[in-house]
Amino acid sequence: MWRDKIAFSWDYRSFNTPRNIEKAASDLLPRTPTRNYKITDPNPSIQRPYPDIAWLQIVFSFDTDLVGASGVLNIVKTKNGFKIWTLHTAIESLNGHPEIPNRDGHMTGDKSWHNQRIEDANLEGIEPEVIVIGGGHW
Repeated sequence: MWRDKIAFSWDYRSFNTPRNIEKAASDLLPRTPTRNYKITDPNPSIQRPYPDIAWLQIVFSFDTDLVGASGVLNIVKTKNGFKIWTLHTAIESLNGHPEIPNRDGHMTGDKSWHNQRIEDANLEGIEPEVIVIGGGHW
């Protein structure tokens, strides 16, 4: 499976089956040249969640003409040799458009969570029942 989050397809796309992955790669890769591949943290490692299954995981970064991106590659050994089990690519930055941090260094709005909580504590009856952390896309 190859899951691409905007880096190549400019959409959230998943490609399954060797035939579909080959078609997507032949369509997307020629029009999106890549360069500057680097292995990033964590270092490549063997993942072995159970005694009867293992894979090599490699985390990497790369650039295209338009974006900085990252990827996670999981490789398994089969009786026919090594094969890609899963590939996940995702956009990390848009070239020429750096993120500008807010004044307090947080990316959550004009006020940091801490300063907002101080203000909220001064308002009678304001107390959240739940705090959601990491409500991103899956």
